[in-house]
Amino acid sequence: MGALISYEVTRYIGRHSSRLPVCLFVSAQPAPNTGWNGLGTHNYSDELLAKEMERLAGTPSEILGEAGALAVFLRTFRADLQLLESYTYAPDLQLRCPIVVFGGNCDPTVGVADLAEWRSFTTDRFALHTFHGGHFYLRDCLPTILEIIIENIKSTTLAQGLPMSR
Repeated sequence: MGALISYEVTRYIGRHSSRLPVCLFVSAQPAPNTGWNGLGTHNYSDELLAKEMERLAGTPSEILGEAGALAVFLRTFRADLQLLESYTYAPDLQLRCPIVVFGGNCDPTVGVADLAEWRSFTTDRFALHTFHGGHFYLRDCLPTILEIIIENIKSTTLAQGLPMSR
């Protein structure tokens, strides 16, 4: 869901400011025009929704096994799903900043083709990085992902002639 929020904020900035973000980084989310393939999931019973959380392998077993903690996570997960499922893409101009996309090559909810679709949302540079894993692939790849993010920020900042600060 963070990818769609970041995309919409970047679109807003592009319409209302001459100063654009250095780069848009998104992870494990289909392109905005693709839609979410879990329609209706937010209406699942708590039991089915907990099974969906387990299937995605992003929730620690300690939380799945503790009713109080699970109830808190289910409310948040359900709200996130409802936002994703109600999102409606409105066509607009392409972004004028680079887009870098990350994803897992075995993600049960977002295919590599869904990730590649982000290419059509920028007039600037596009990069797609896939890693072995599912929807929460980044747990095992975080150092590599951070290196890619830092390198992209550096190269884009230098290409734009912007000062680098520490």
